[in-house]
Amino acid sequence: MAGVLEMTVEIKGLKEFANVIRKAPVYSVKQLDEAIRKSAVTGTRKIKETTPVKTGTLKRGIRPQFRPLRAIIATHNAPYGYWVHQGAGGRRPNPFMTRGIKASEADINRYFTQALNNIVKYLAK
Repeated sequence: MAGVLEMTVEIKGLKEFANVIRKAPVYSVKQLDEAIRKSAVTGTRKIKETTPVKTGTLKRGIRPQFRPLRAIIATHNAPYGYWVHQGAGGRRPNPFMTRGIKASEADINRYFTQALNNIVKYLAK
């Protein structure tokens, strides 16, 4: 069974964002969920740009899955994706997912900044 690779992106202004969420939960959740969705779509696109291609199966299988306030980017039809990323069988690691997420960080921060700005405007009404 393939392993799980978990990555974290530091969101600037997250503490302030959490304080605002407590004041307007329904609207805040909607905005946050939208930022998460946009982040996952962007992350998926950037990961695919850095995915090694032999047959194309790995690249085609990378898709985001959405849950409320959560997104997972996974290789759905290529369980070996984890081993390509981490390295196995004497092969060097090819951290394509890490590269893709790092390439997405500026966009991800922009999505969350926009969500925070929307919430602040909502609260100011």
